[in-house]
Amino acid sequence: MNRNVRDIKRVSYIVNVLFKEGLGFMAQDLRHHVPLIRRLARRTLKEPPNKEVRIRRVFERLGGTYIKLGQLLSLRPDLIPQSYCDEFQKLQDEVPPFRNPKEVVEKELKQPIAKVFSHFDEKPLGSASIGQVHKAKLKDGTDVVVKVQRPKIAETMAADIDILYHLAQQLEKKSKYKSFAPTNIVREFERYTRDELDYLVEAKHAEHINRASKDIIIPKVYWKHSTGKILTLSYVKGRKLTELLRTKSKFDKKGTTKLLVNAIVKQVFEDGTFHADLHPGNILVSGKQVALIDFGIVGRLNASLRKKGLDLYIAIVEEDIDNTMDTLLKIGRPQGKVDKEALRDELEPIIRKWHGAPLKDIRVTSMMHQTLNLCVKHNLKMPVDLILLGKALVTLEGTCRQLDPDFDFVKHSKPYITRVLKRKISTKELMQSFVRSSHKFRDVIYEFPEQASSLIEAIKRGKVTIDIEDTDIRALGLEIDRSSNRMAYGLVMAALIVAGALVIQTGIAPLLFGYPVVAMVSFGIAAMIGILLTTSILLEGR
Repeated sequence: MNRNVRDIKRVSYIVNVLFKEGLGFMAQDLRHHVPLIRRLARRTLKEPPNKEVRIRRVFERLGGTYIKLGQLLSLRPDLIPQSYCDEFQKLQDEVPPFRNPKEVVEKELKQPIAKVFSHFDEKPLGSASIGQVHKAKLKDGTDVVVKVQRPKIAETMAADIDILYHLAQQLEKKSKYKSFAPTNIVREFERYTRDELDYLVEAKHAEHINRASKDIIIPKVYWKHSTGKILTLSYVKGRKLTELLRTKSKFDKKGTTKLLVNAIVKQVFEDGTFHADLHPGNILVSGKQVALIDFGIVGRLNASLRKKGLDLYIAIVEEDIDNTMDTLLKIGRPQGKVDKEALRDELEPIIRKWHGAPLKDIRVTSMMHQTLNLCVKHNLKMPVDLILLGKALVTLEGTCRQLDPDFDFVKHSKPYITRVLKRKISTKELMQSFVRSSHKFRDVIYEFPEQASSLIEAIKRGKVTIDIEDTDIRALGLEIDRSSNRMAYGLVMAALIVAGALVIQTGIAPLLFGYPVVAMVSFGIAAMIGILLTTSILLEGR
């Protein structure tokens, strides 16, 4: 094995499970390392049918690391086929609690538990493979919950990841698994578990979303009583949505739906940090309020990606195939040859079919998810956080459909998205965007002389080859002269824009509509030059 396997017993158990589920072909290379495999190796090493179901059962039997791996993969159709994503969504991370959680708390806080908490309930509210949650009370009487990590779980998961690397290498030897990129999947999972094992990362996610949330409840982080292995949060009184739905309890379902949609649309398109796993188990209902818990899976979208994501959503809703294609090509990163015509041919019937469906079958979030999957199929790699966004919206819509069978995501999200768009086209927002763009253009102008000098030097050294097919040198000379003049005007226009933008930031009087007159004059002259240049180019085209 390329990586050291630290627990031979664990290897034996994993291989035993693989053979029992008919997946022994994945571990046949290990027969020389583990004696048990020599007895099991007599069983078939052929690939079984229904591999999705069998692998899901393997994950369930192995527990811990493997359940987490399956849950992560269920969110990543860019890494594995959709059929596996659907099957892995059935994985439930519920395991028996571990004993003596107080020992972990005292070790992490480096003091007796009685000095921090006036009460600590050793019976957990919930238990999972990474840790479990306990209700407690601080010395000042504040009710909190304490998330405690399982002892030695980091070492166990590290050993499991070693084994996963080896199994991934075995899969890569089989040609039909090349598109899965198993080693890359394990590498991605390793990064994911590294963050999940550090509770301070989850604390930062919760605090960031808490600062931006107004209409929903986000637990407060008590940093003084939190470490990488324990996380103390404010206690939110309420009932899980899963329990309310299962017991068919009466509560304001439509109000809950509205709060959830408004909160997530704001998180996605305005704040840029969003809860990416909004299934009913992560939602608490407290009277007319809604709370979100468990911030292990969080997505982040920068300003550019938020804008493009909004453009994509609007294009799909408006059934604009061309705009949808253009936006996807702007967002995605080609991983080989992208057949744009083939992509468009497959995209169009999906959107057309969606728009022709009855209201009860309309799911715009599912449409976005299918669209992102289609891009992956056509070698157009989408940002991981955008894939998470697609999955988050699909999960949210599924949750809302349980609350309201007639739920229409477009109808519920339209008012908020309309407000976002109005803000985007406001004068203040346009000016701020213009200033940001001016700074970027200023850098281009500053770098232009150096780049031009480098180009001239390259030409002198004979390292630049120019193929001229037009033999009319005189016409070529006139064209160069015309282009030079346009470049000069363009540089003057750019200088005026940059100068105006810089003056705006200084706020030099006199002012007109709140902006310096000097800046407005600079922008006006730049606009006139721009109009003249545009007119000249259009006339030449004719």
